[in-house]
Amino acid sequence: MGALESIEPEGNGSAGVSGGRVLLQIAILFGLSVCVFWPEMKLRYPRVSESSDMAHVAALPLAMLLLALLRKSSLQQGIGKNSAWGIGLVLLGLAFHALATWPFSYGYARDLAVLPVWSGIVWVCGGRTLWRRTLPLVLLVFLAVPVGSRVYARLIIRPETYTIAATTKCVEVLPGVQASMHGTDIWYSSRNAEG
Repeated sequence: MGALESIEPEGNGSAGVSGGRVLLQIAILFGLSVCVFWPEMKLRYPRVSESSDMAHVAALPLAMLLLALLRKSSLQQGIGKNSAWGIGLVLLGLAFHALATWPFSYGYARDLAVLPVWSGIVWVCGGRTLWRRTLPLVLLVFLAVPVGSRVYARLIIRPETYTIAATTKCVEVLPGVQASMHGTDIWYSSRNAEG
């Protein structure tokens, strides 16, 4: 229990906390978490070379590093005492990963499990203030997780349908043009052209 005795329920002060020690703890725990989530990460990076839609994933580590360097003083000021609340986030992320792996495999949910784990690591090592200041980095990780085809379809079909219907109504307003919508296609006819 010796290591957990120094962890307090809520960390706000920075008395006696070394920024270098906190960064070392975070780096070690991040390295261990990468080992846990290695299968998901390994599957994501081959897709980067095959698809230009996934190119943002290759830029993610550089974007995170740049954002961390730009906010370096703010992040250093946010380092507080260790907080036990982050352990709950880490355990939640690991449980989420386990449930998304067995008995059924849910790839998108399994990919998202890294977010609470990494957030919890920052909260455990650096306290609540540092955790809040790193939320933009967590958002970058969230945006890099590829959305599954079913989730994407559910998200995009309704806005796409509204956009096509609005475009059809705009085309119908033009003089001498008749337009109709068939599925995702707009059929129009005018005196000069038909499409």
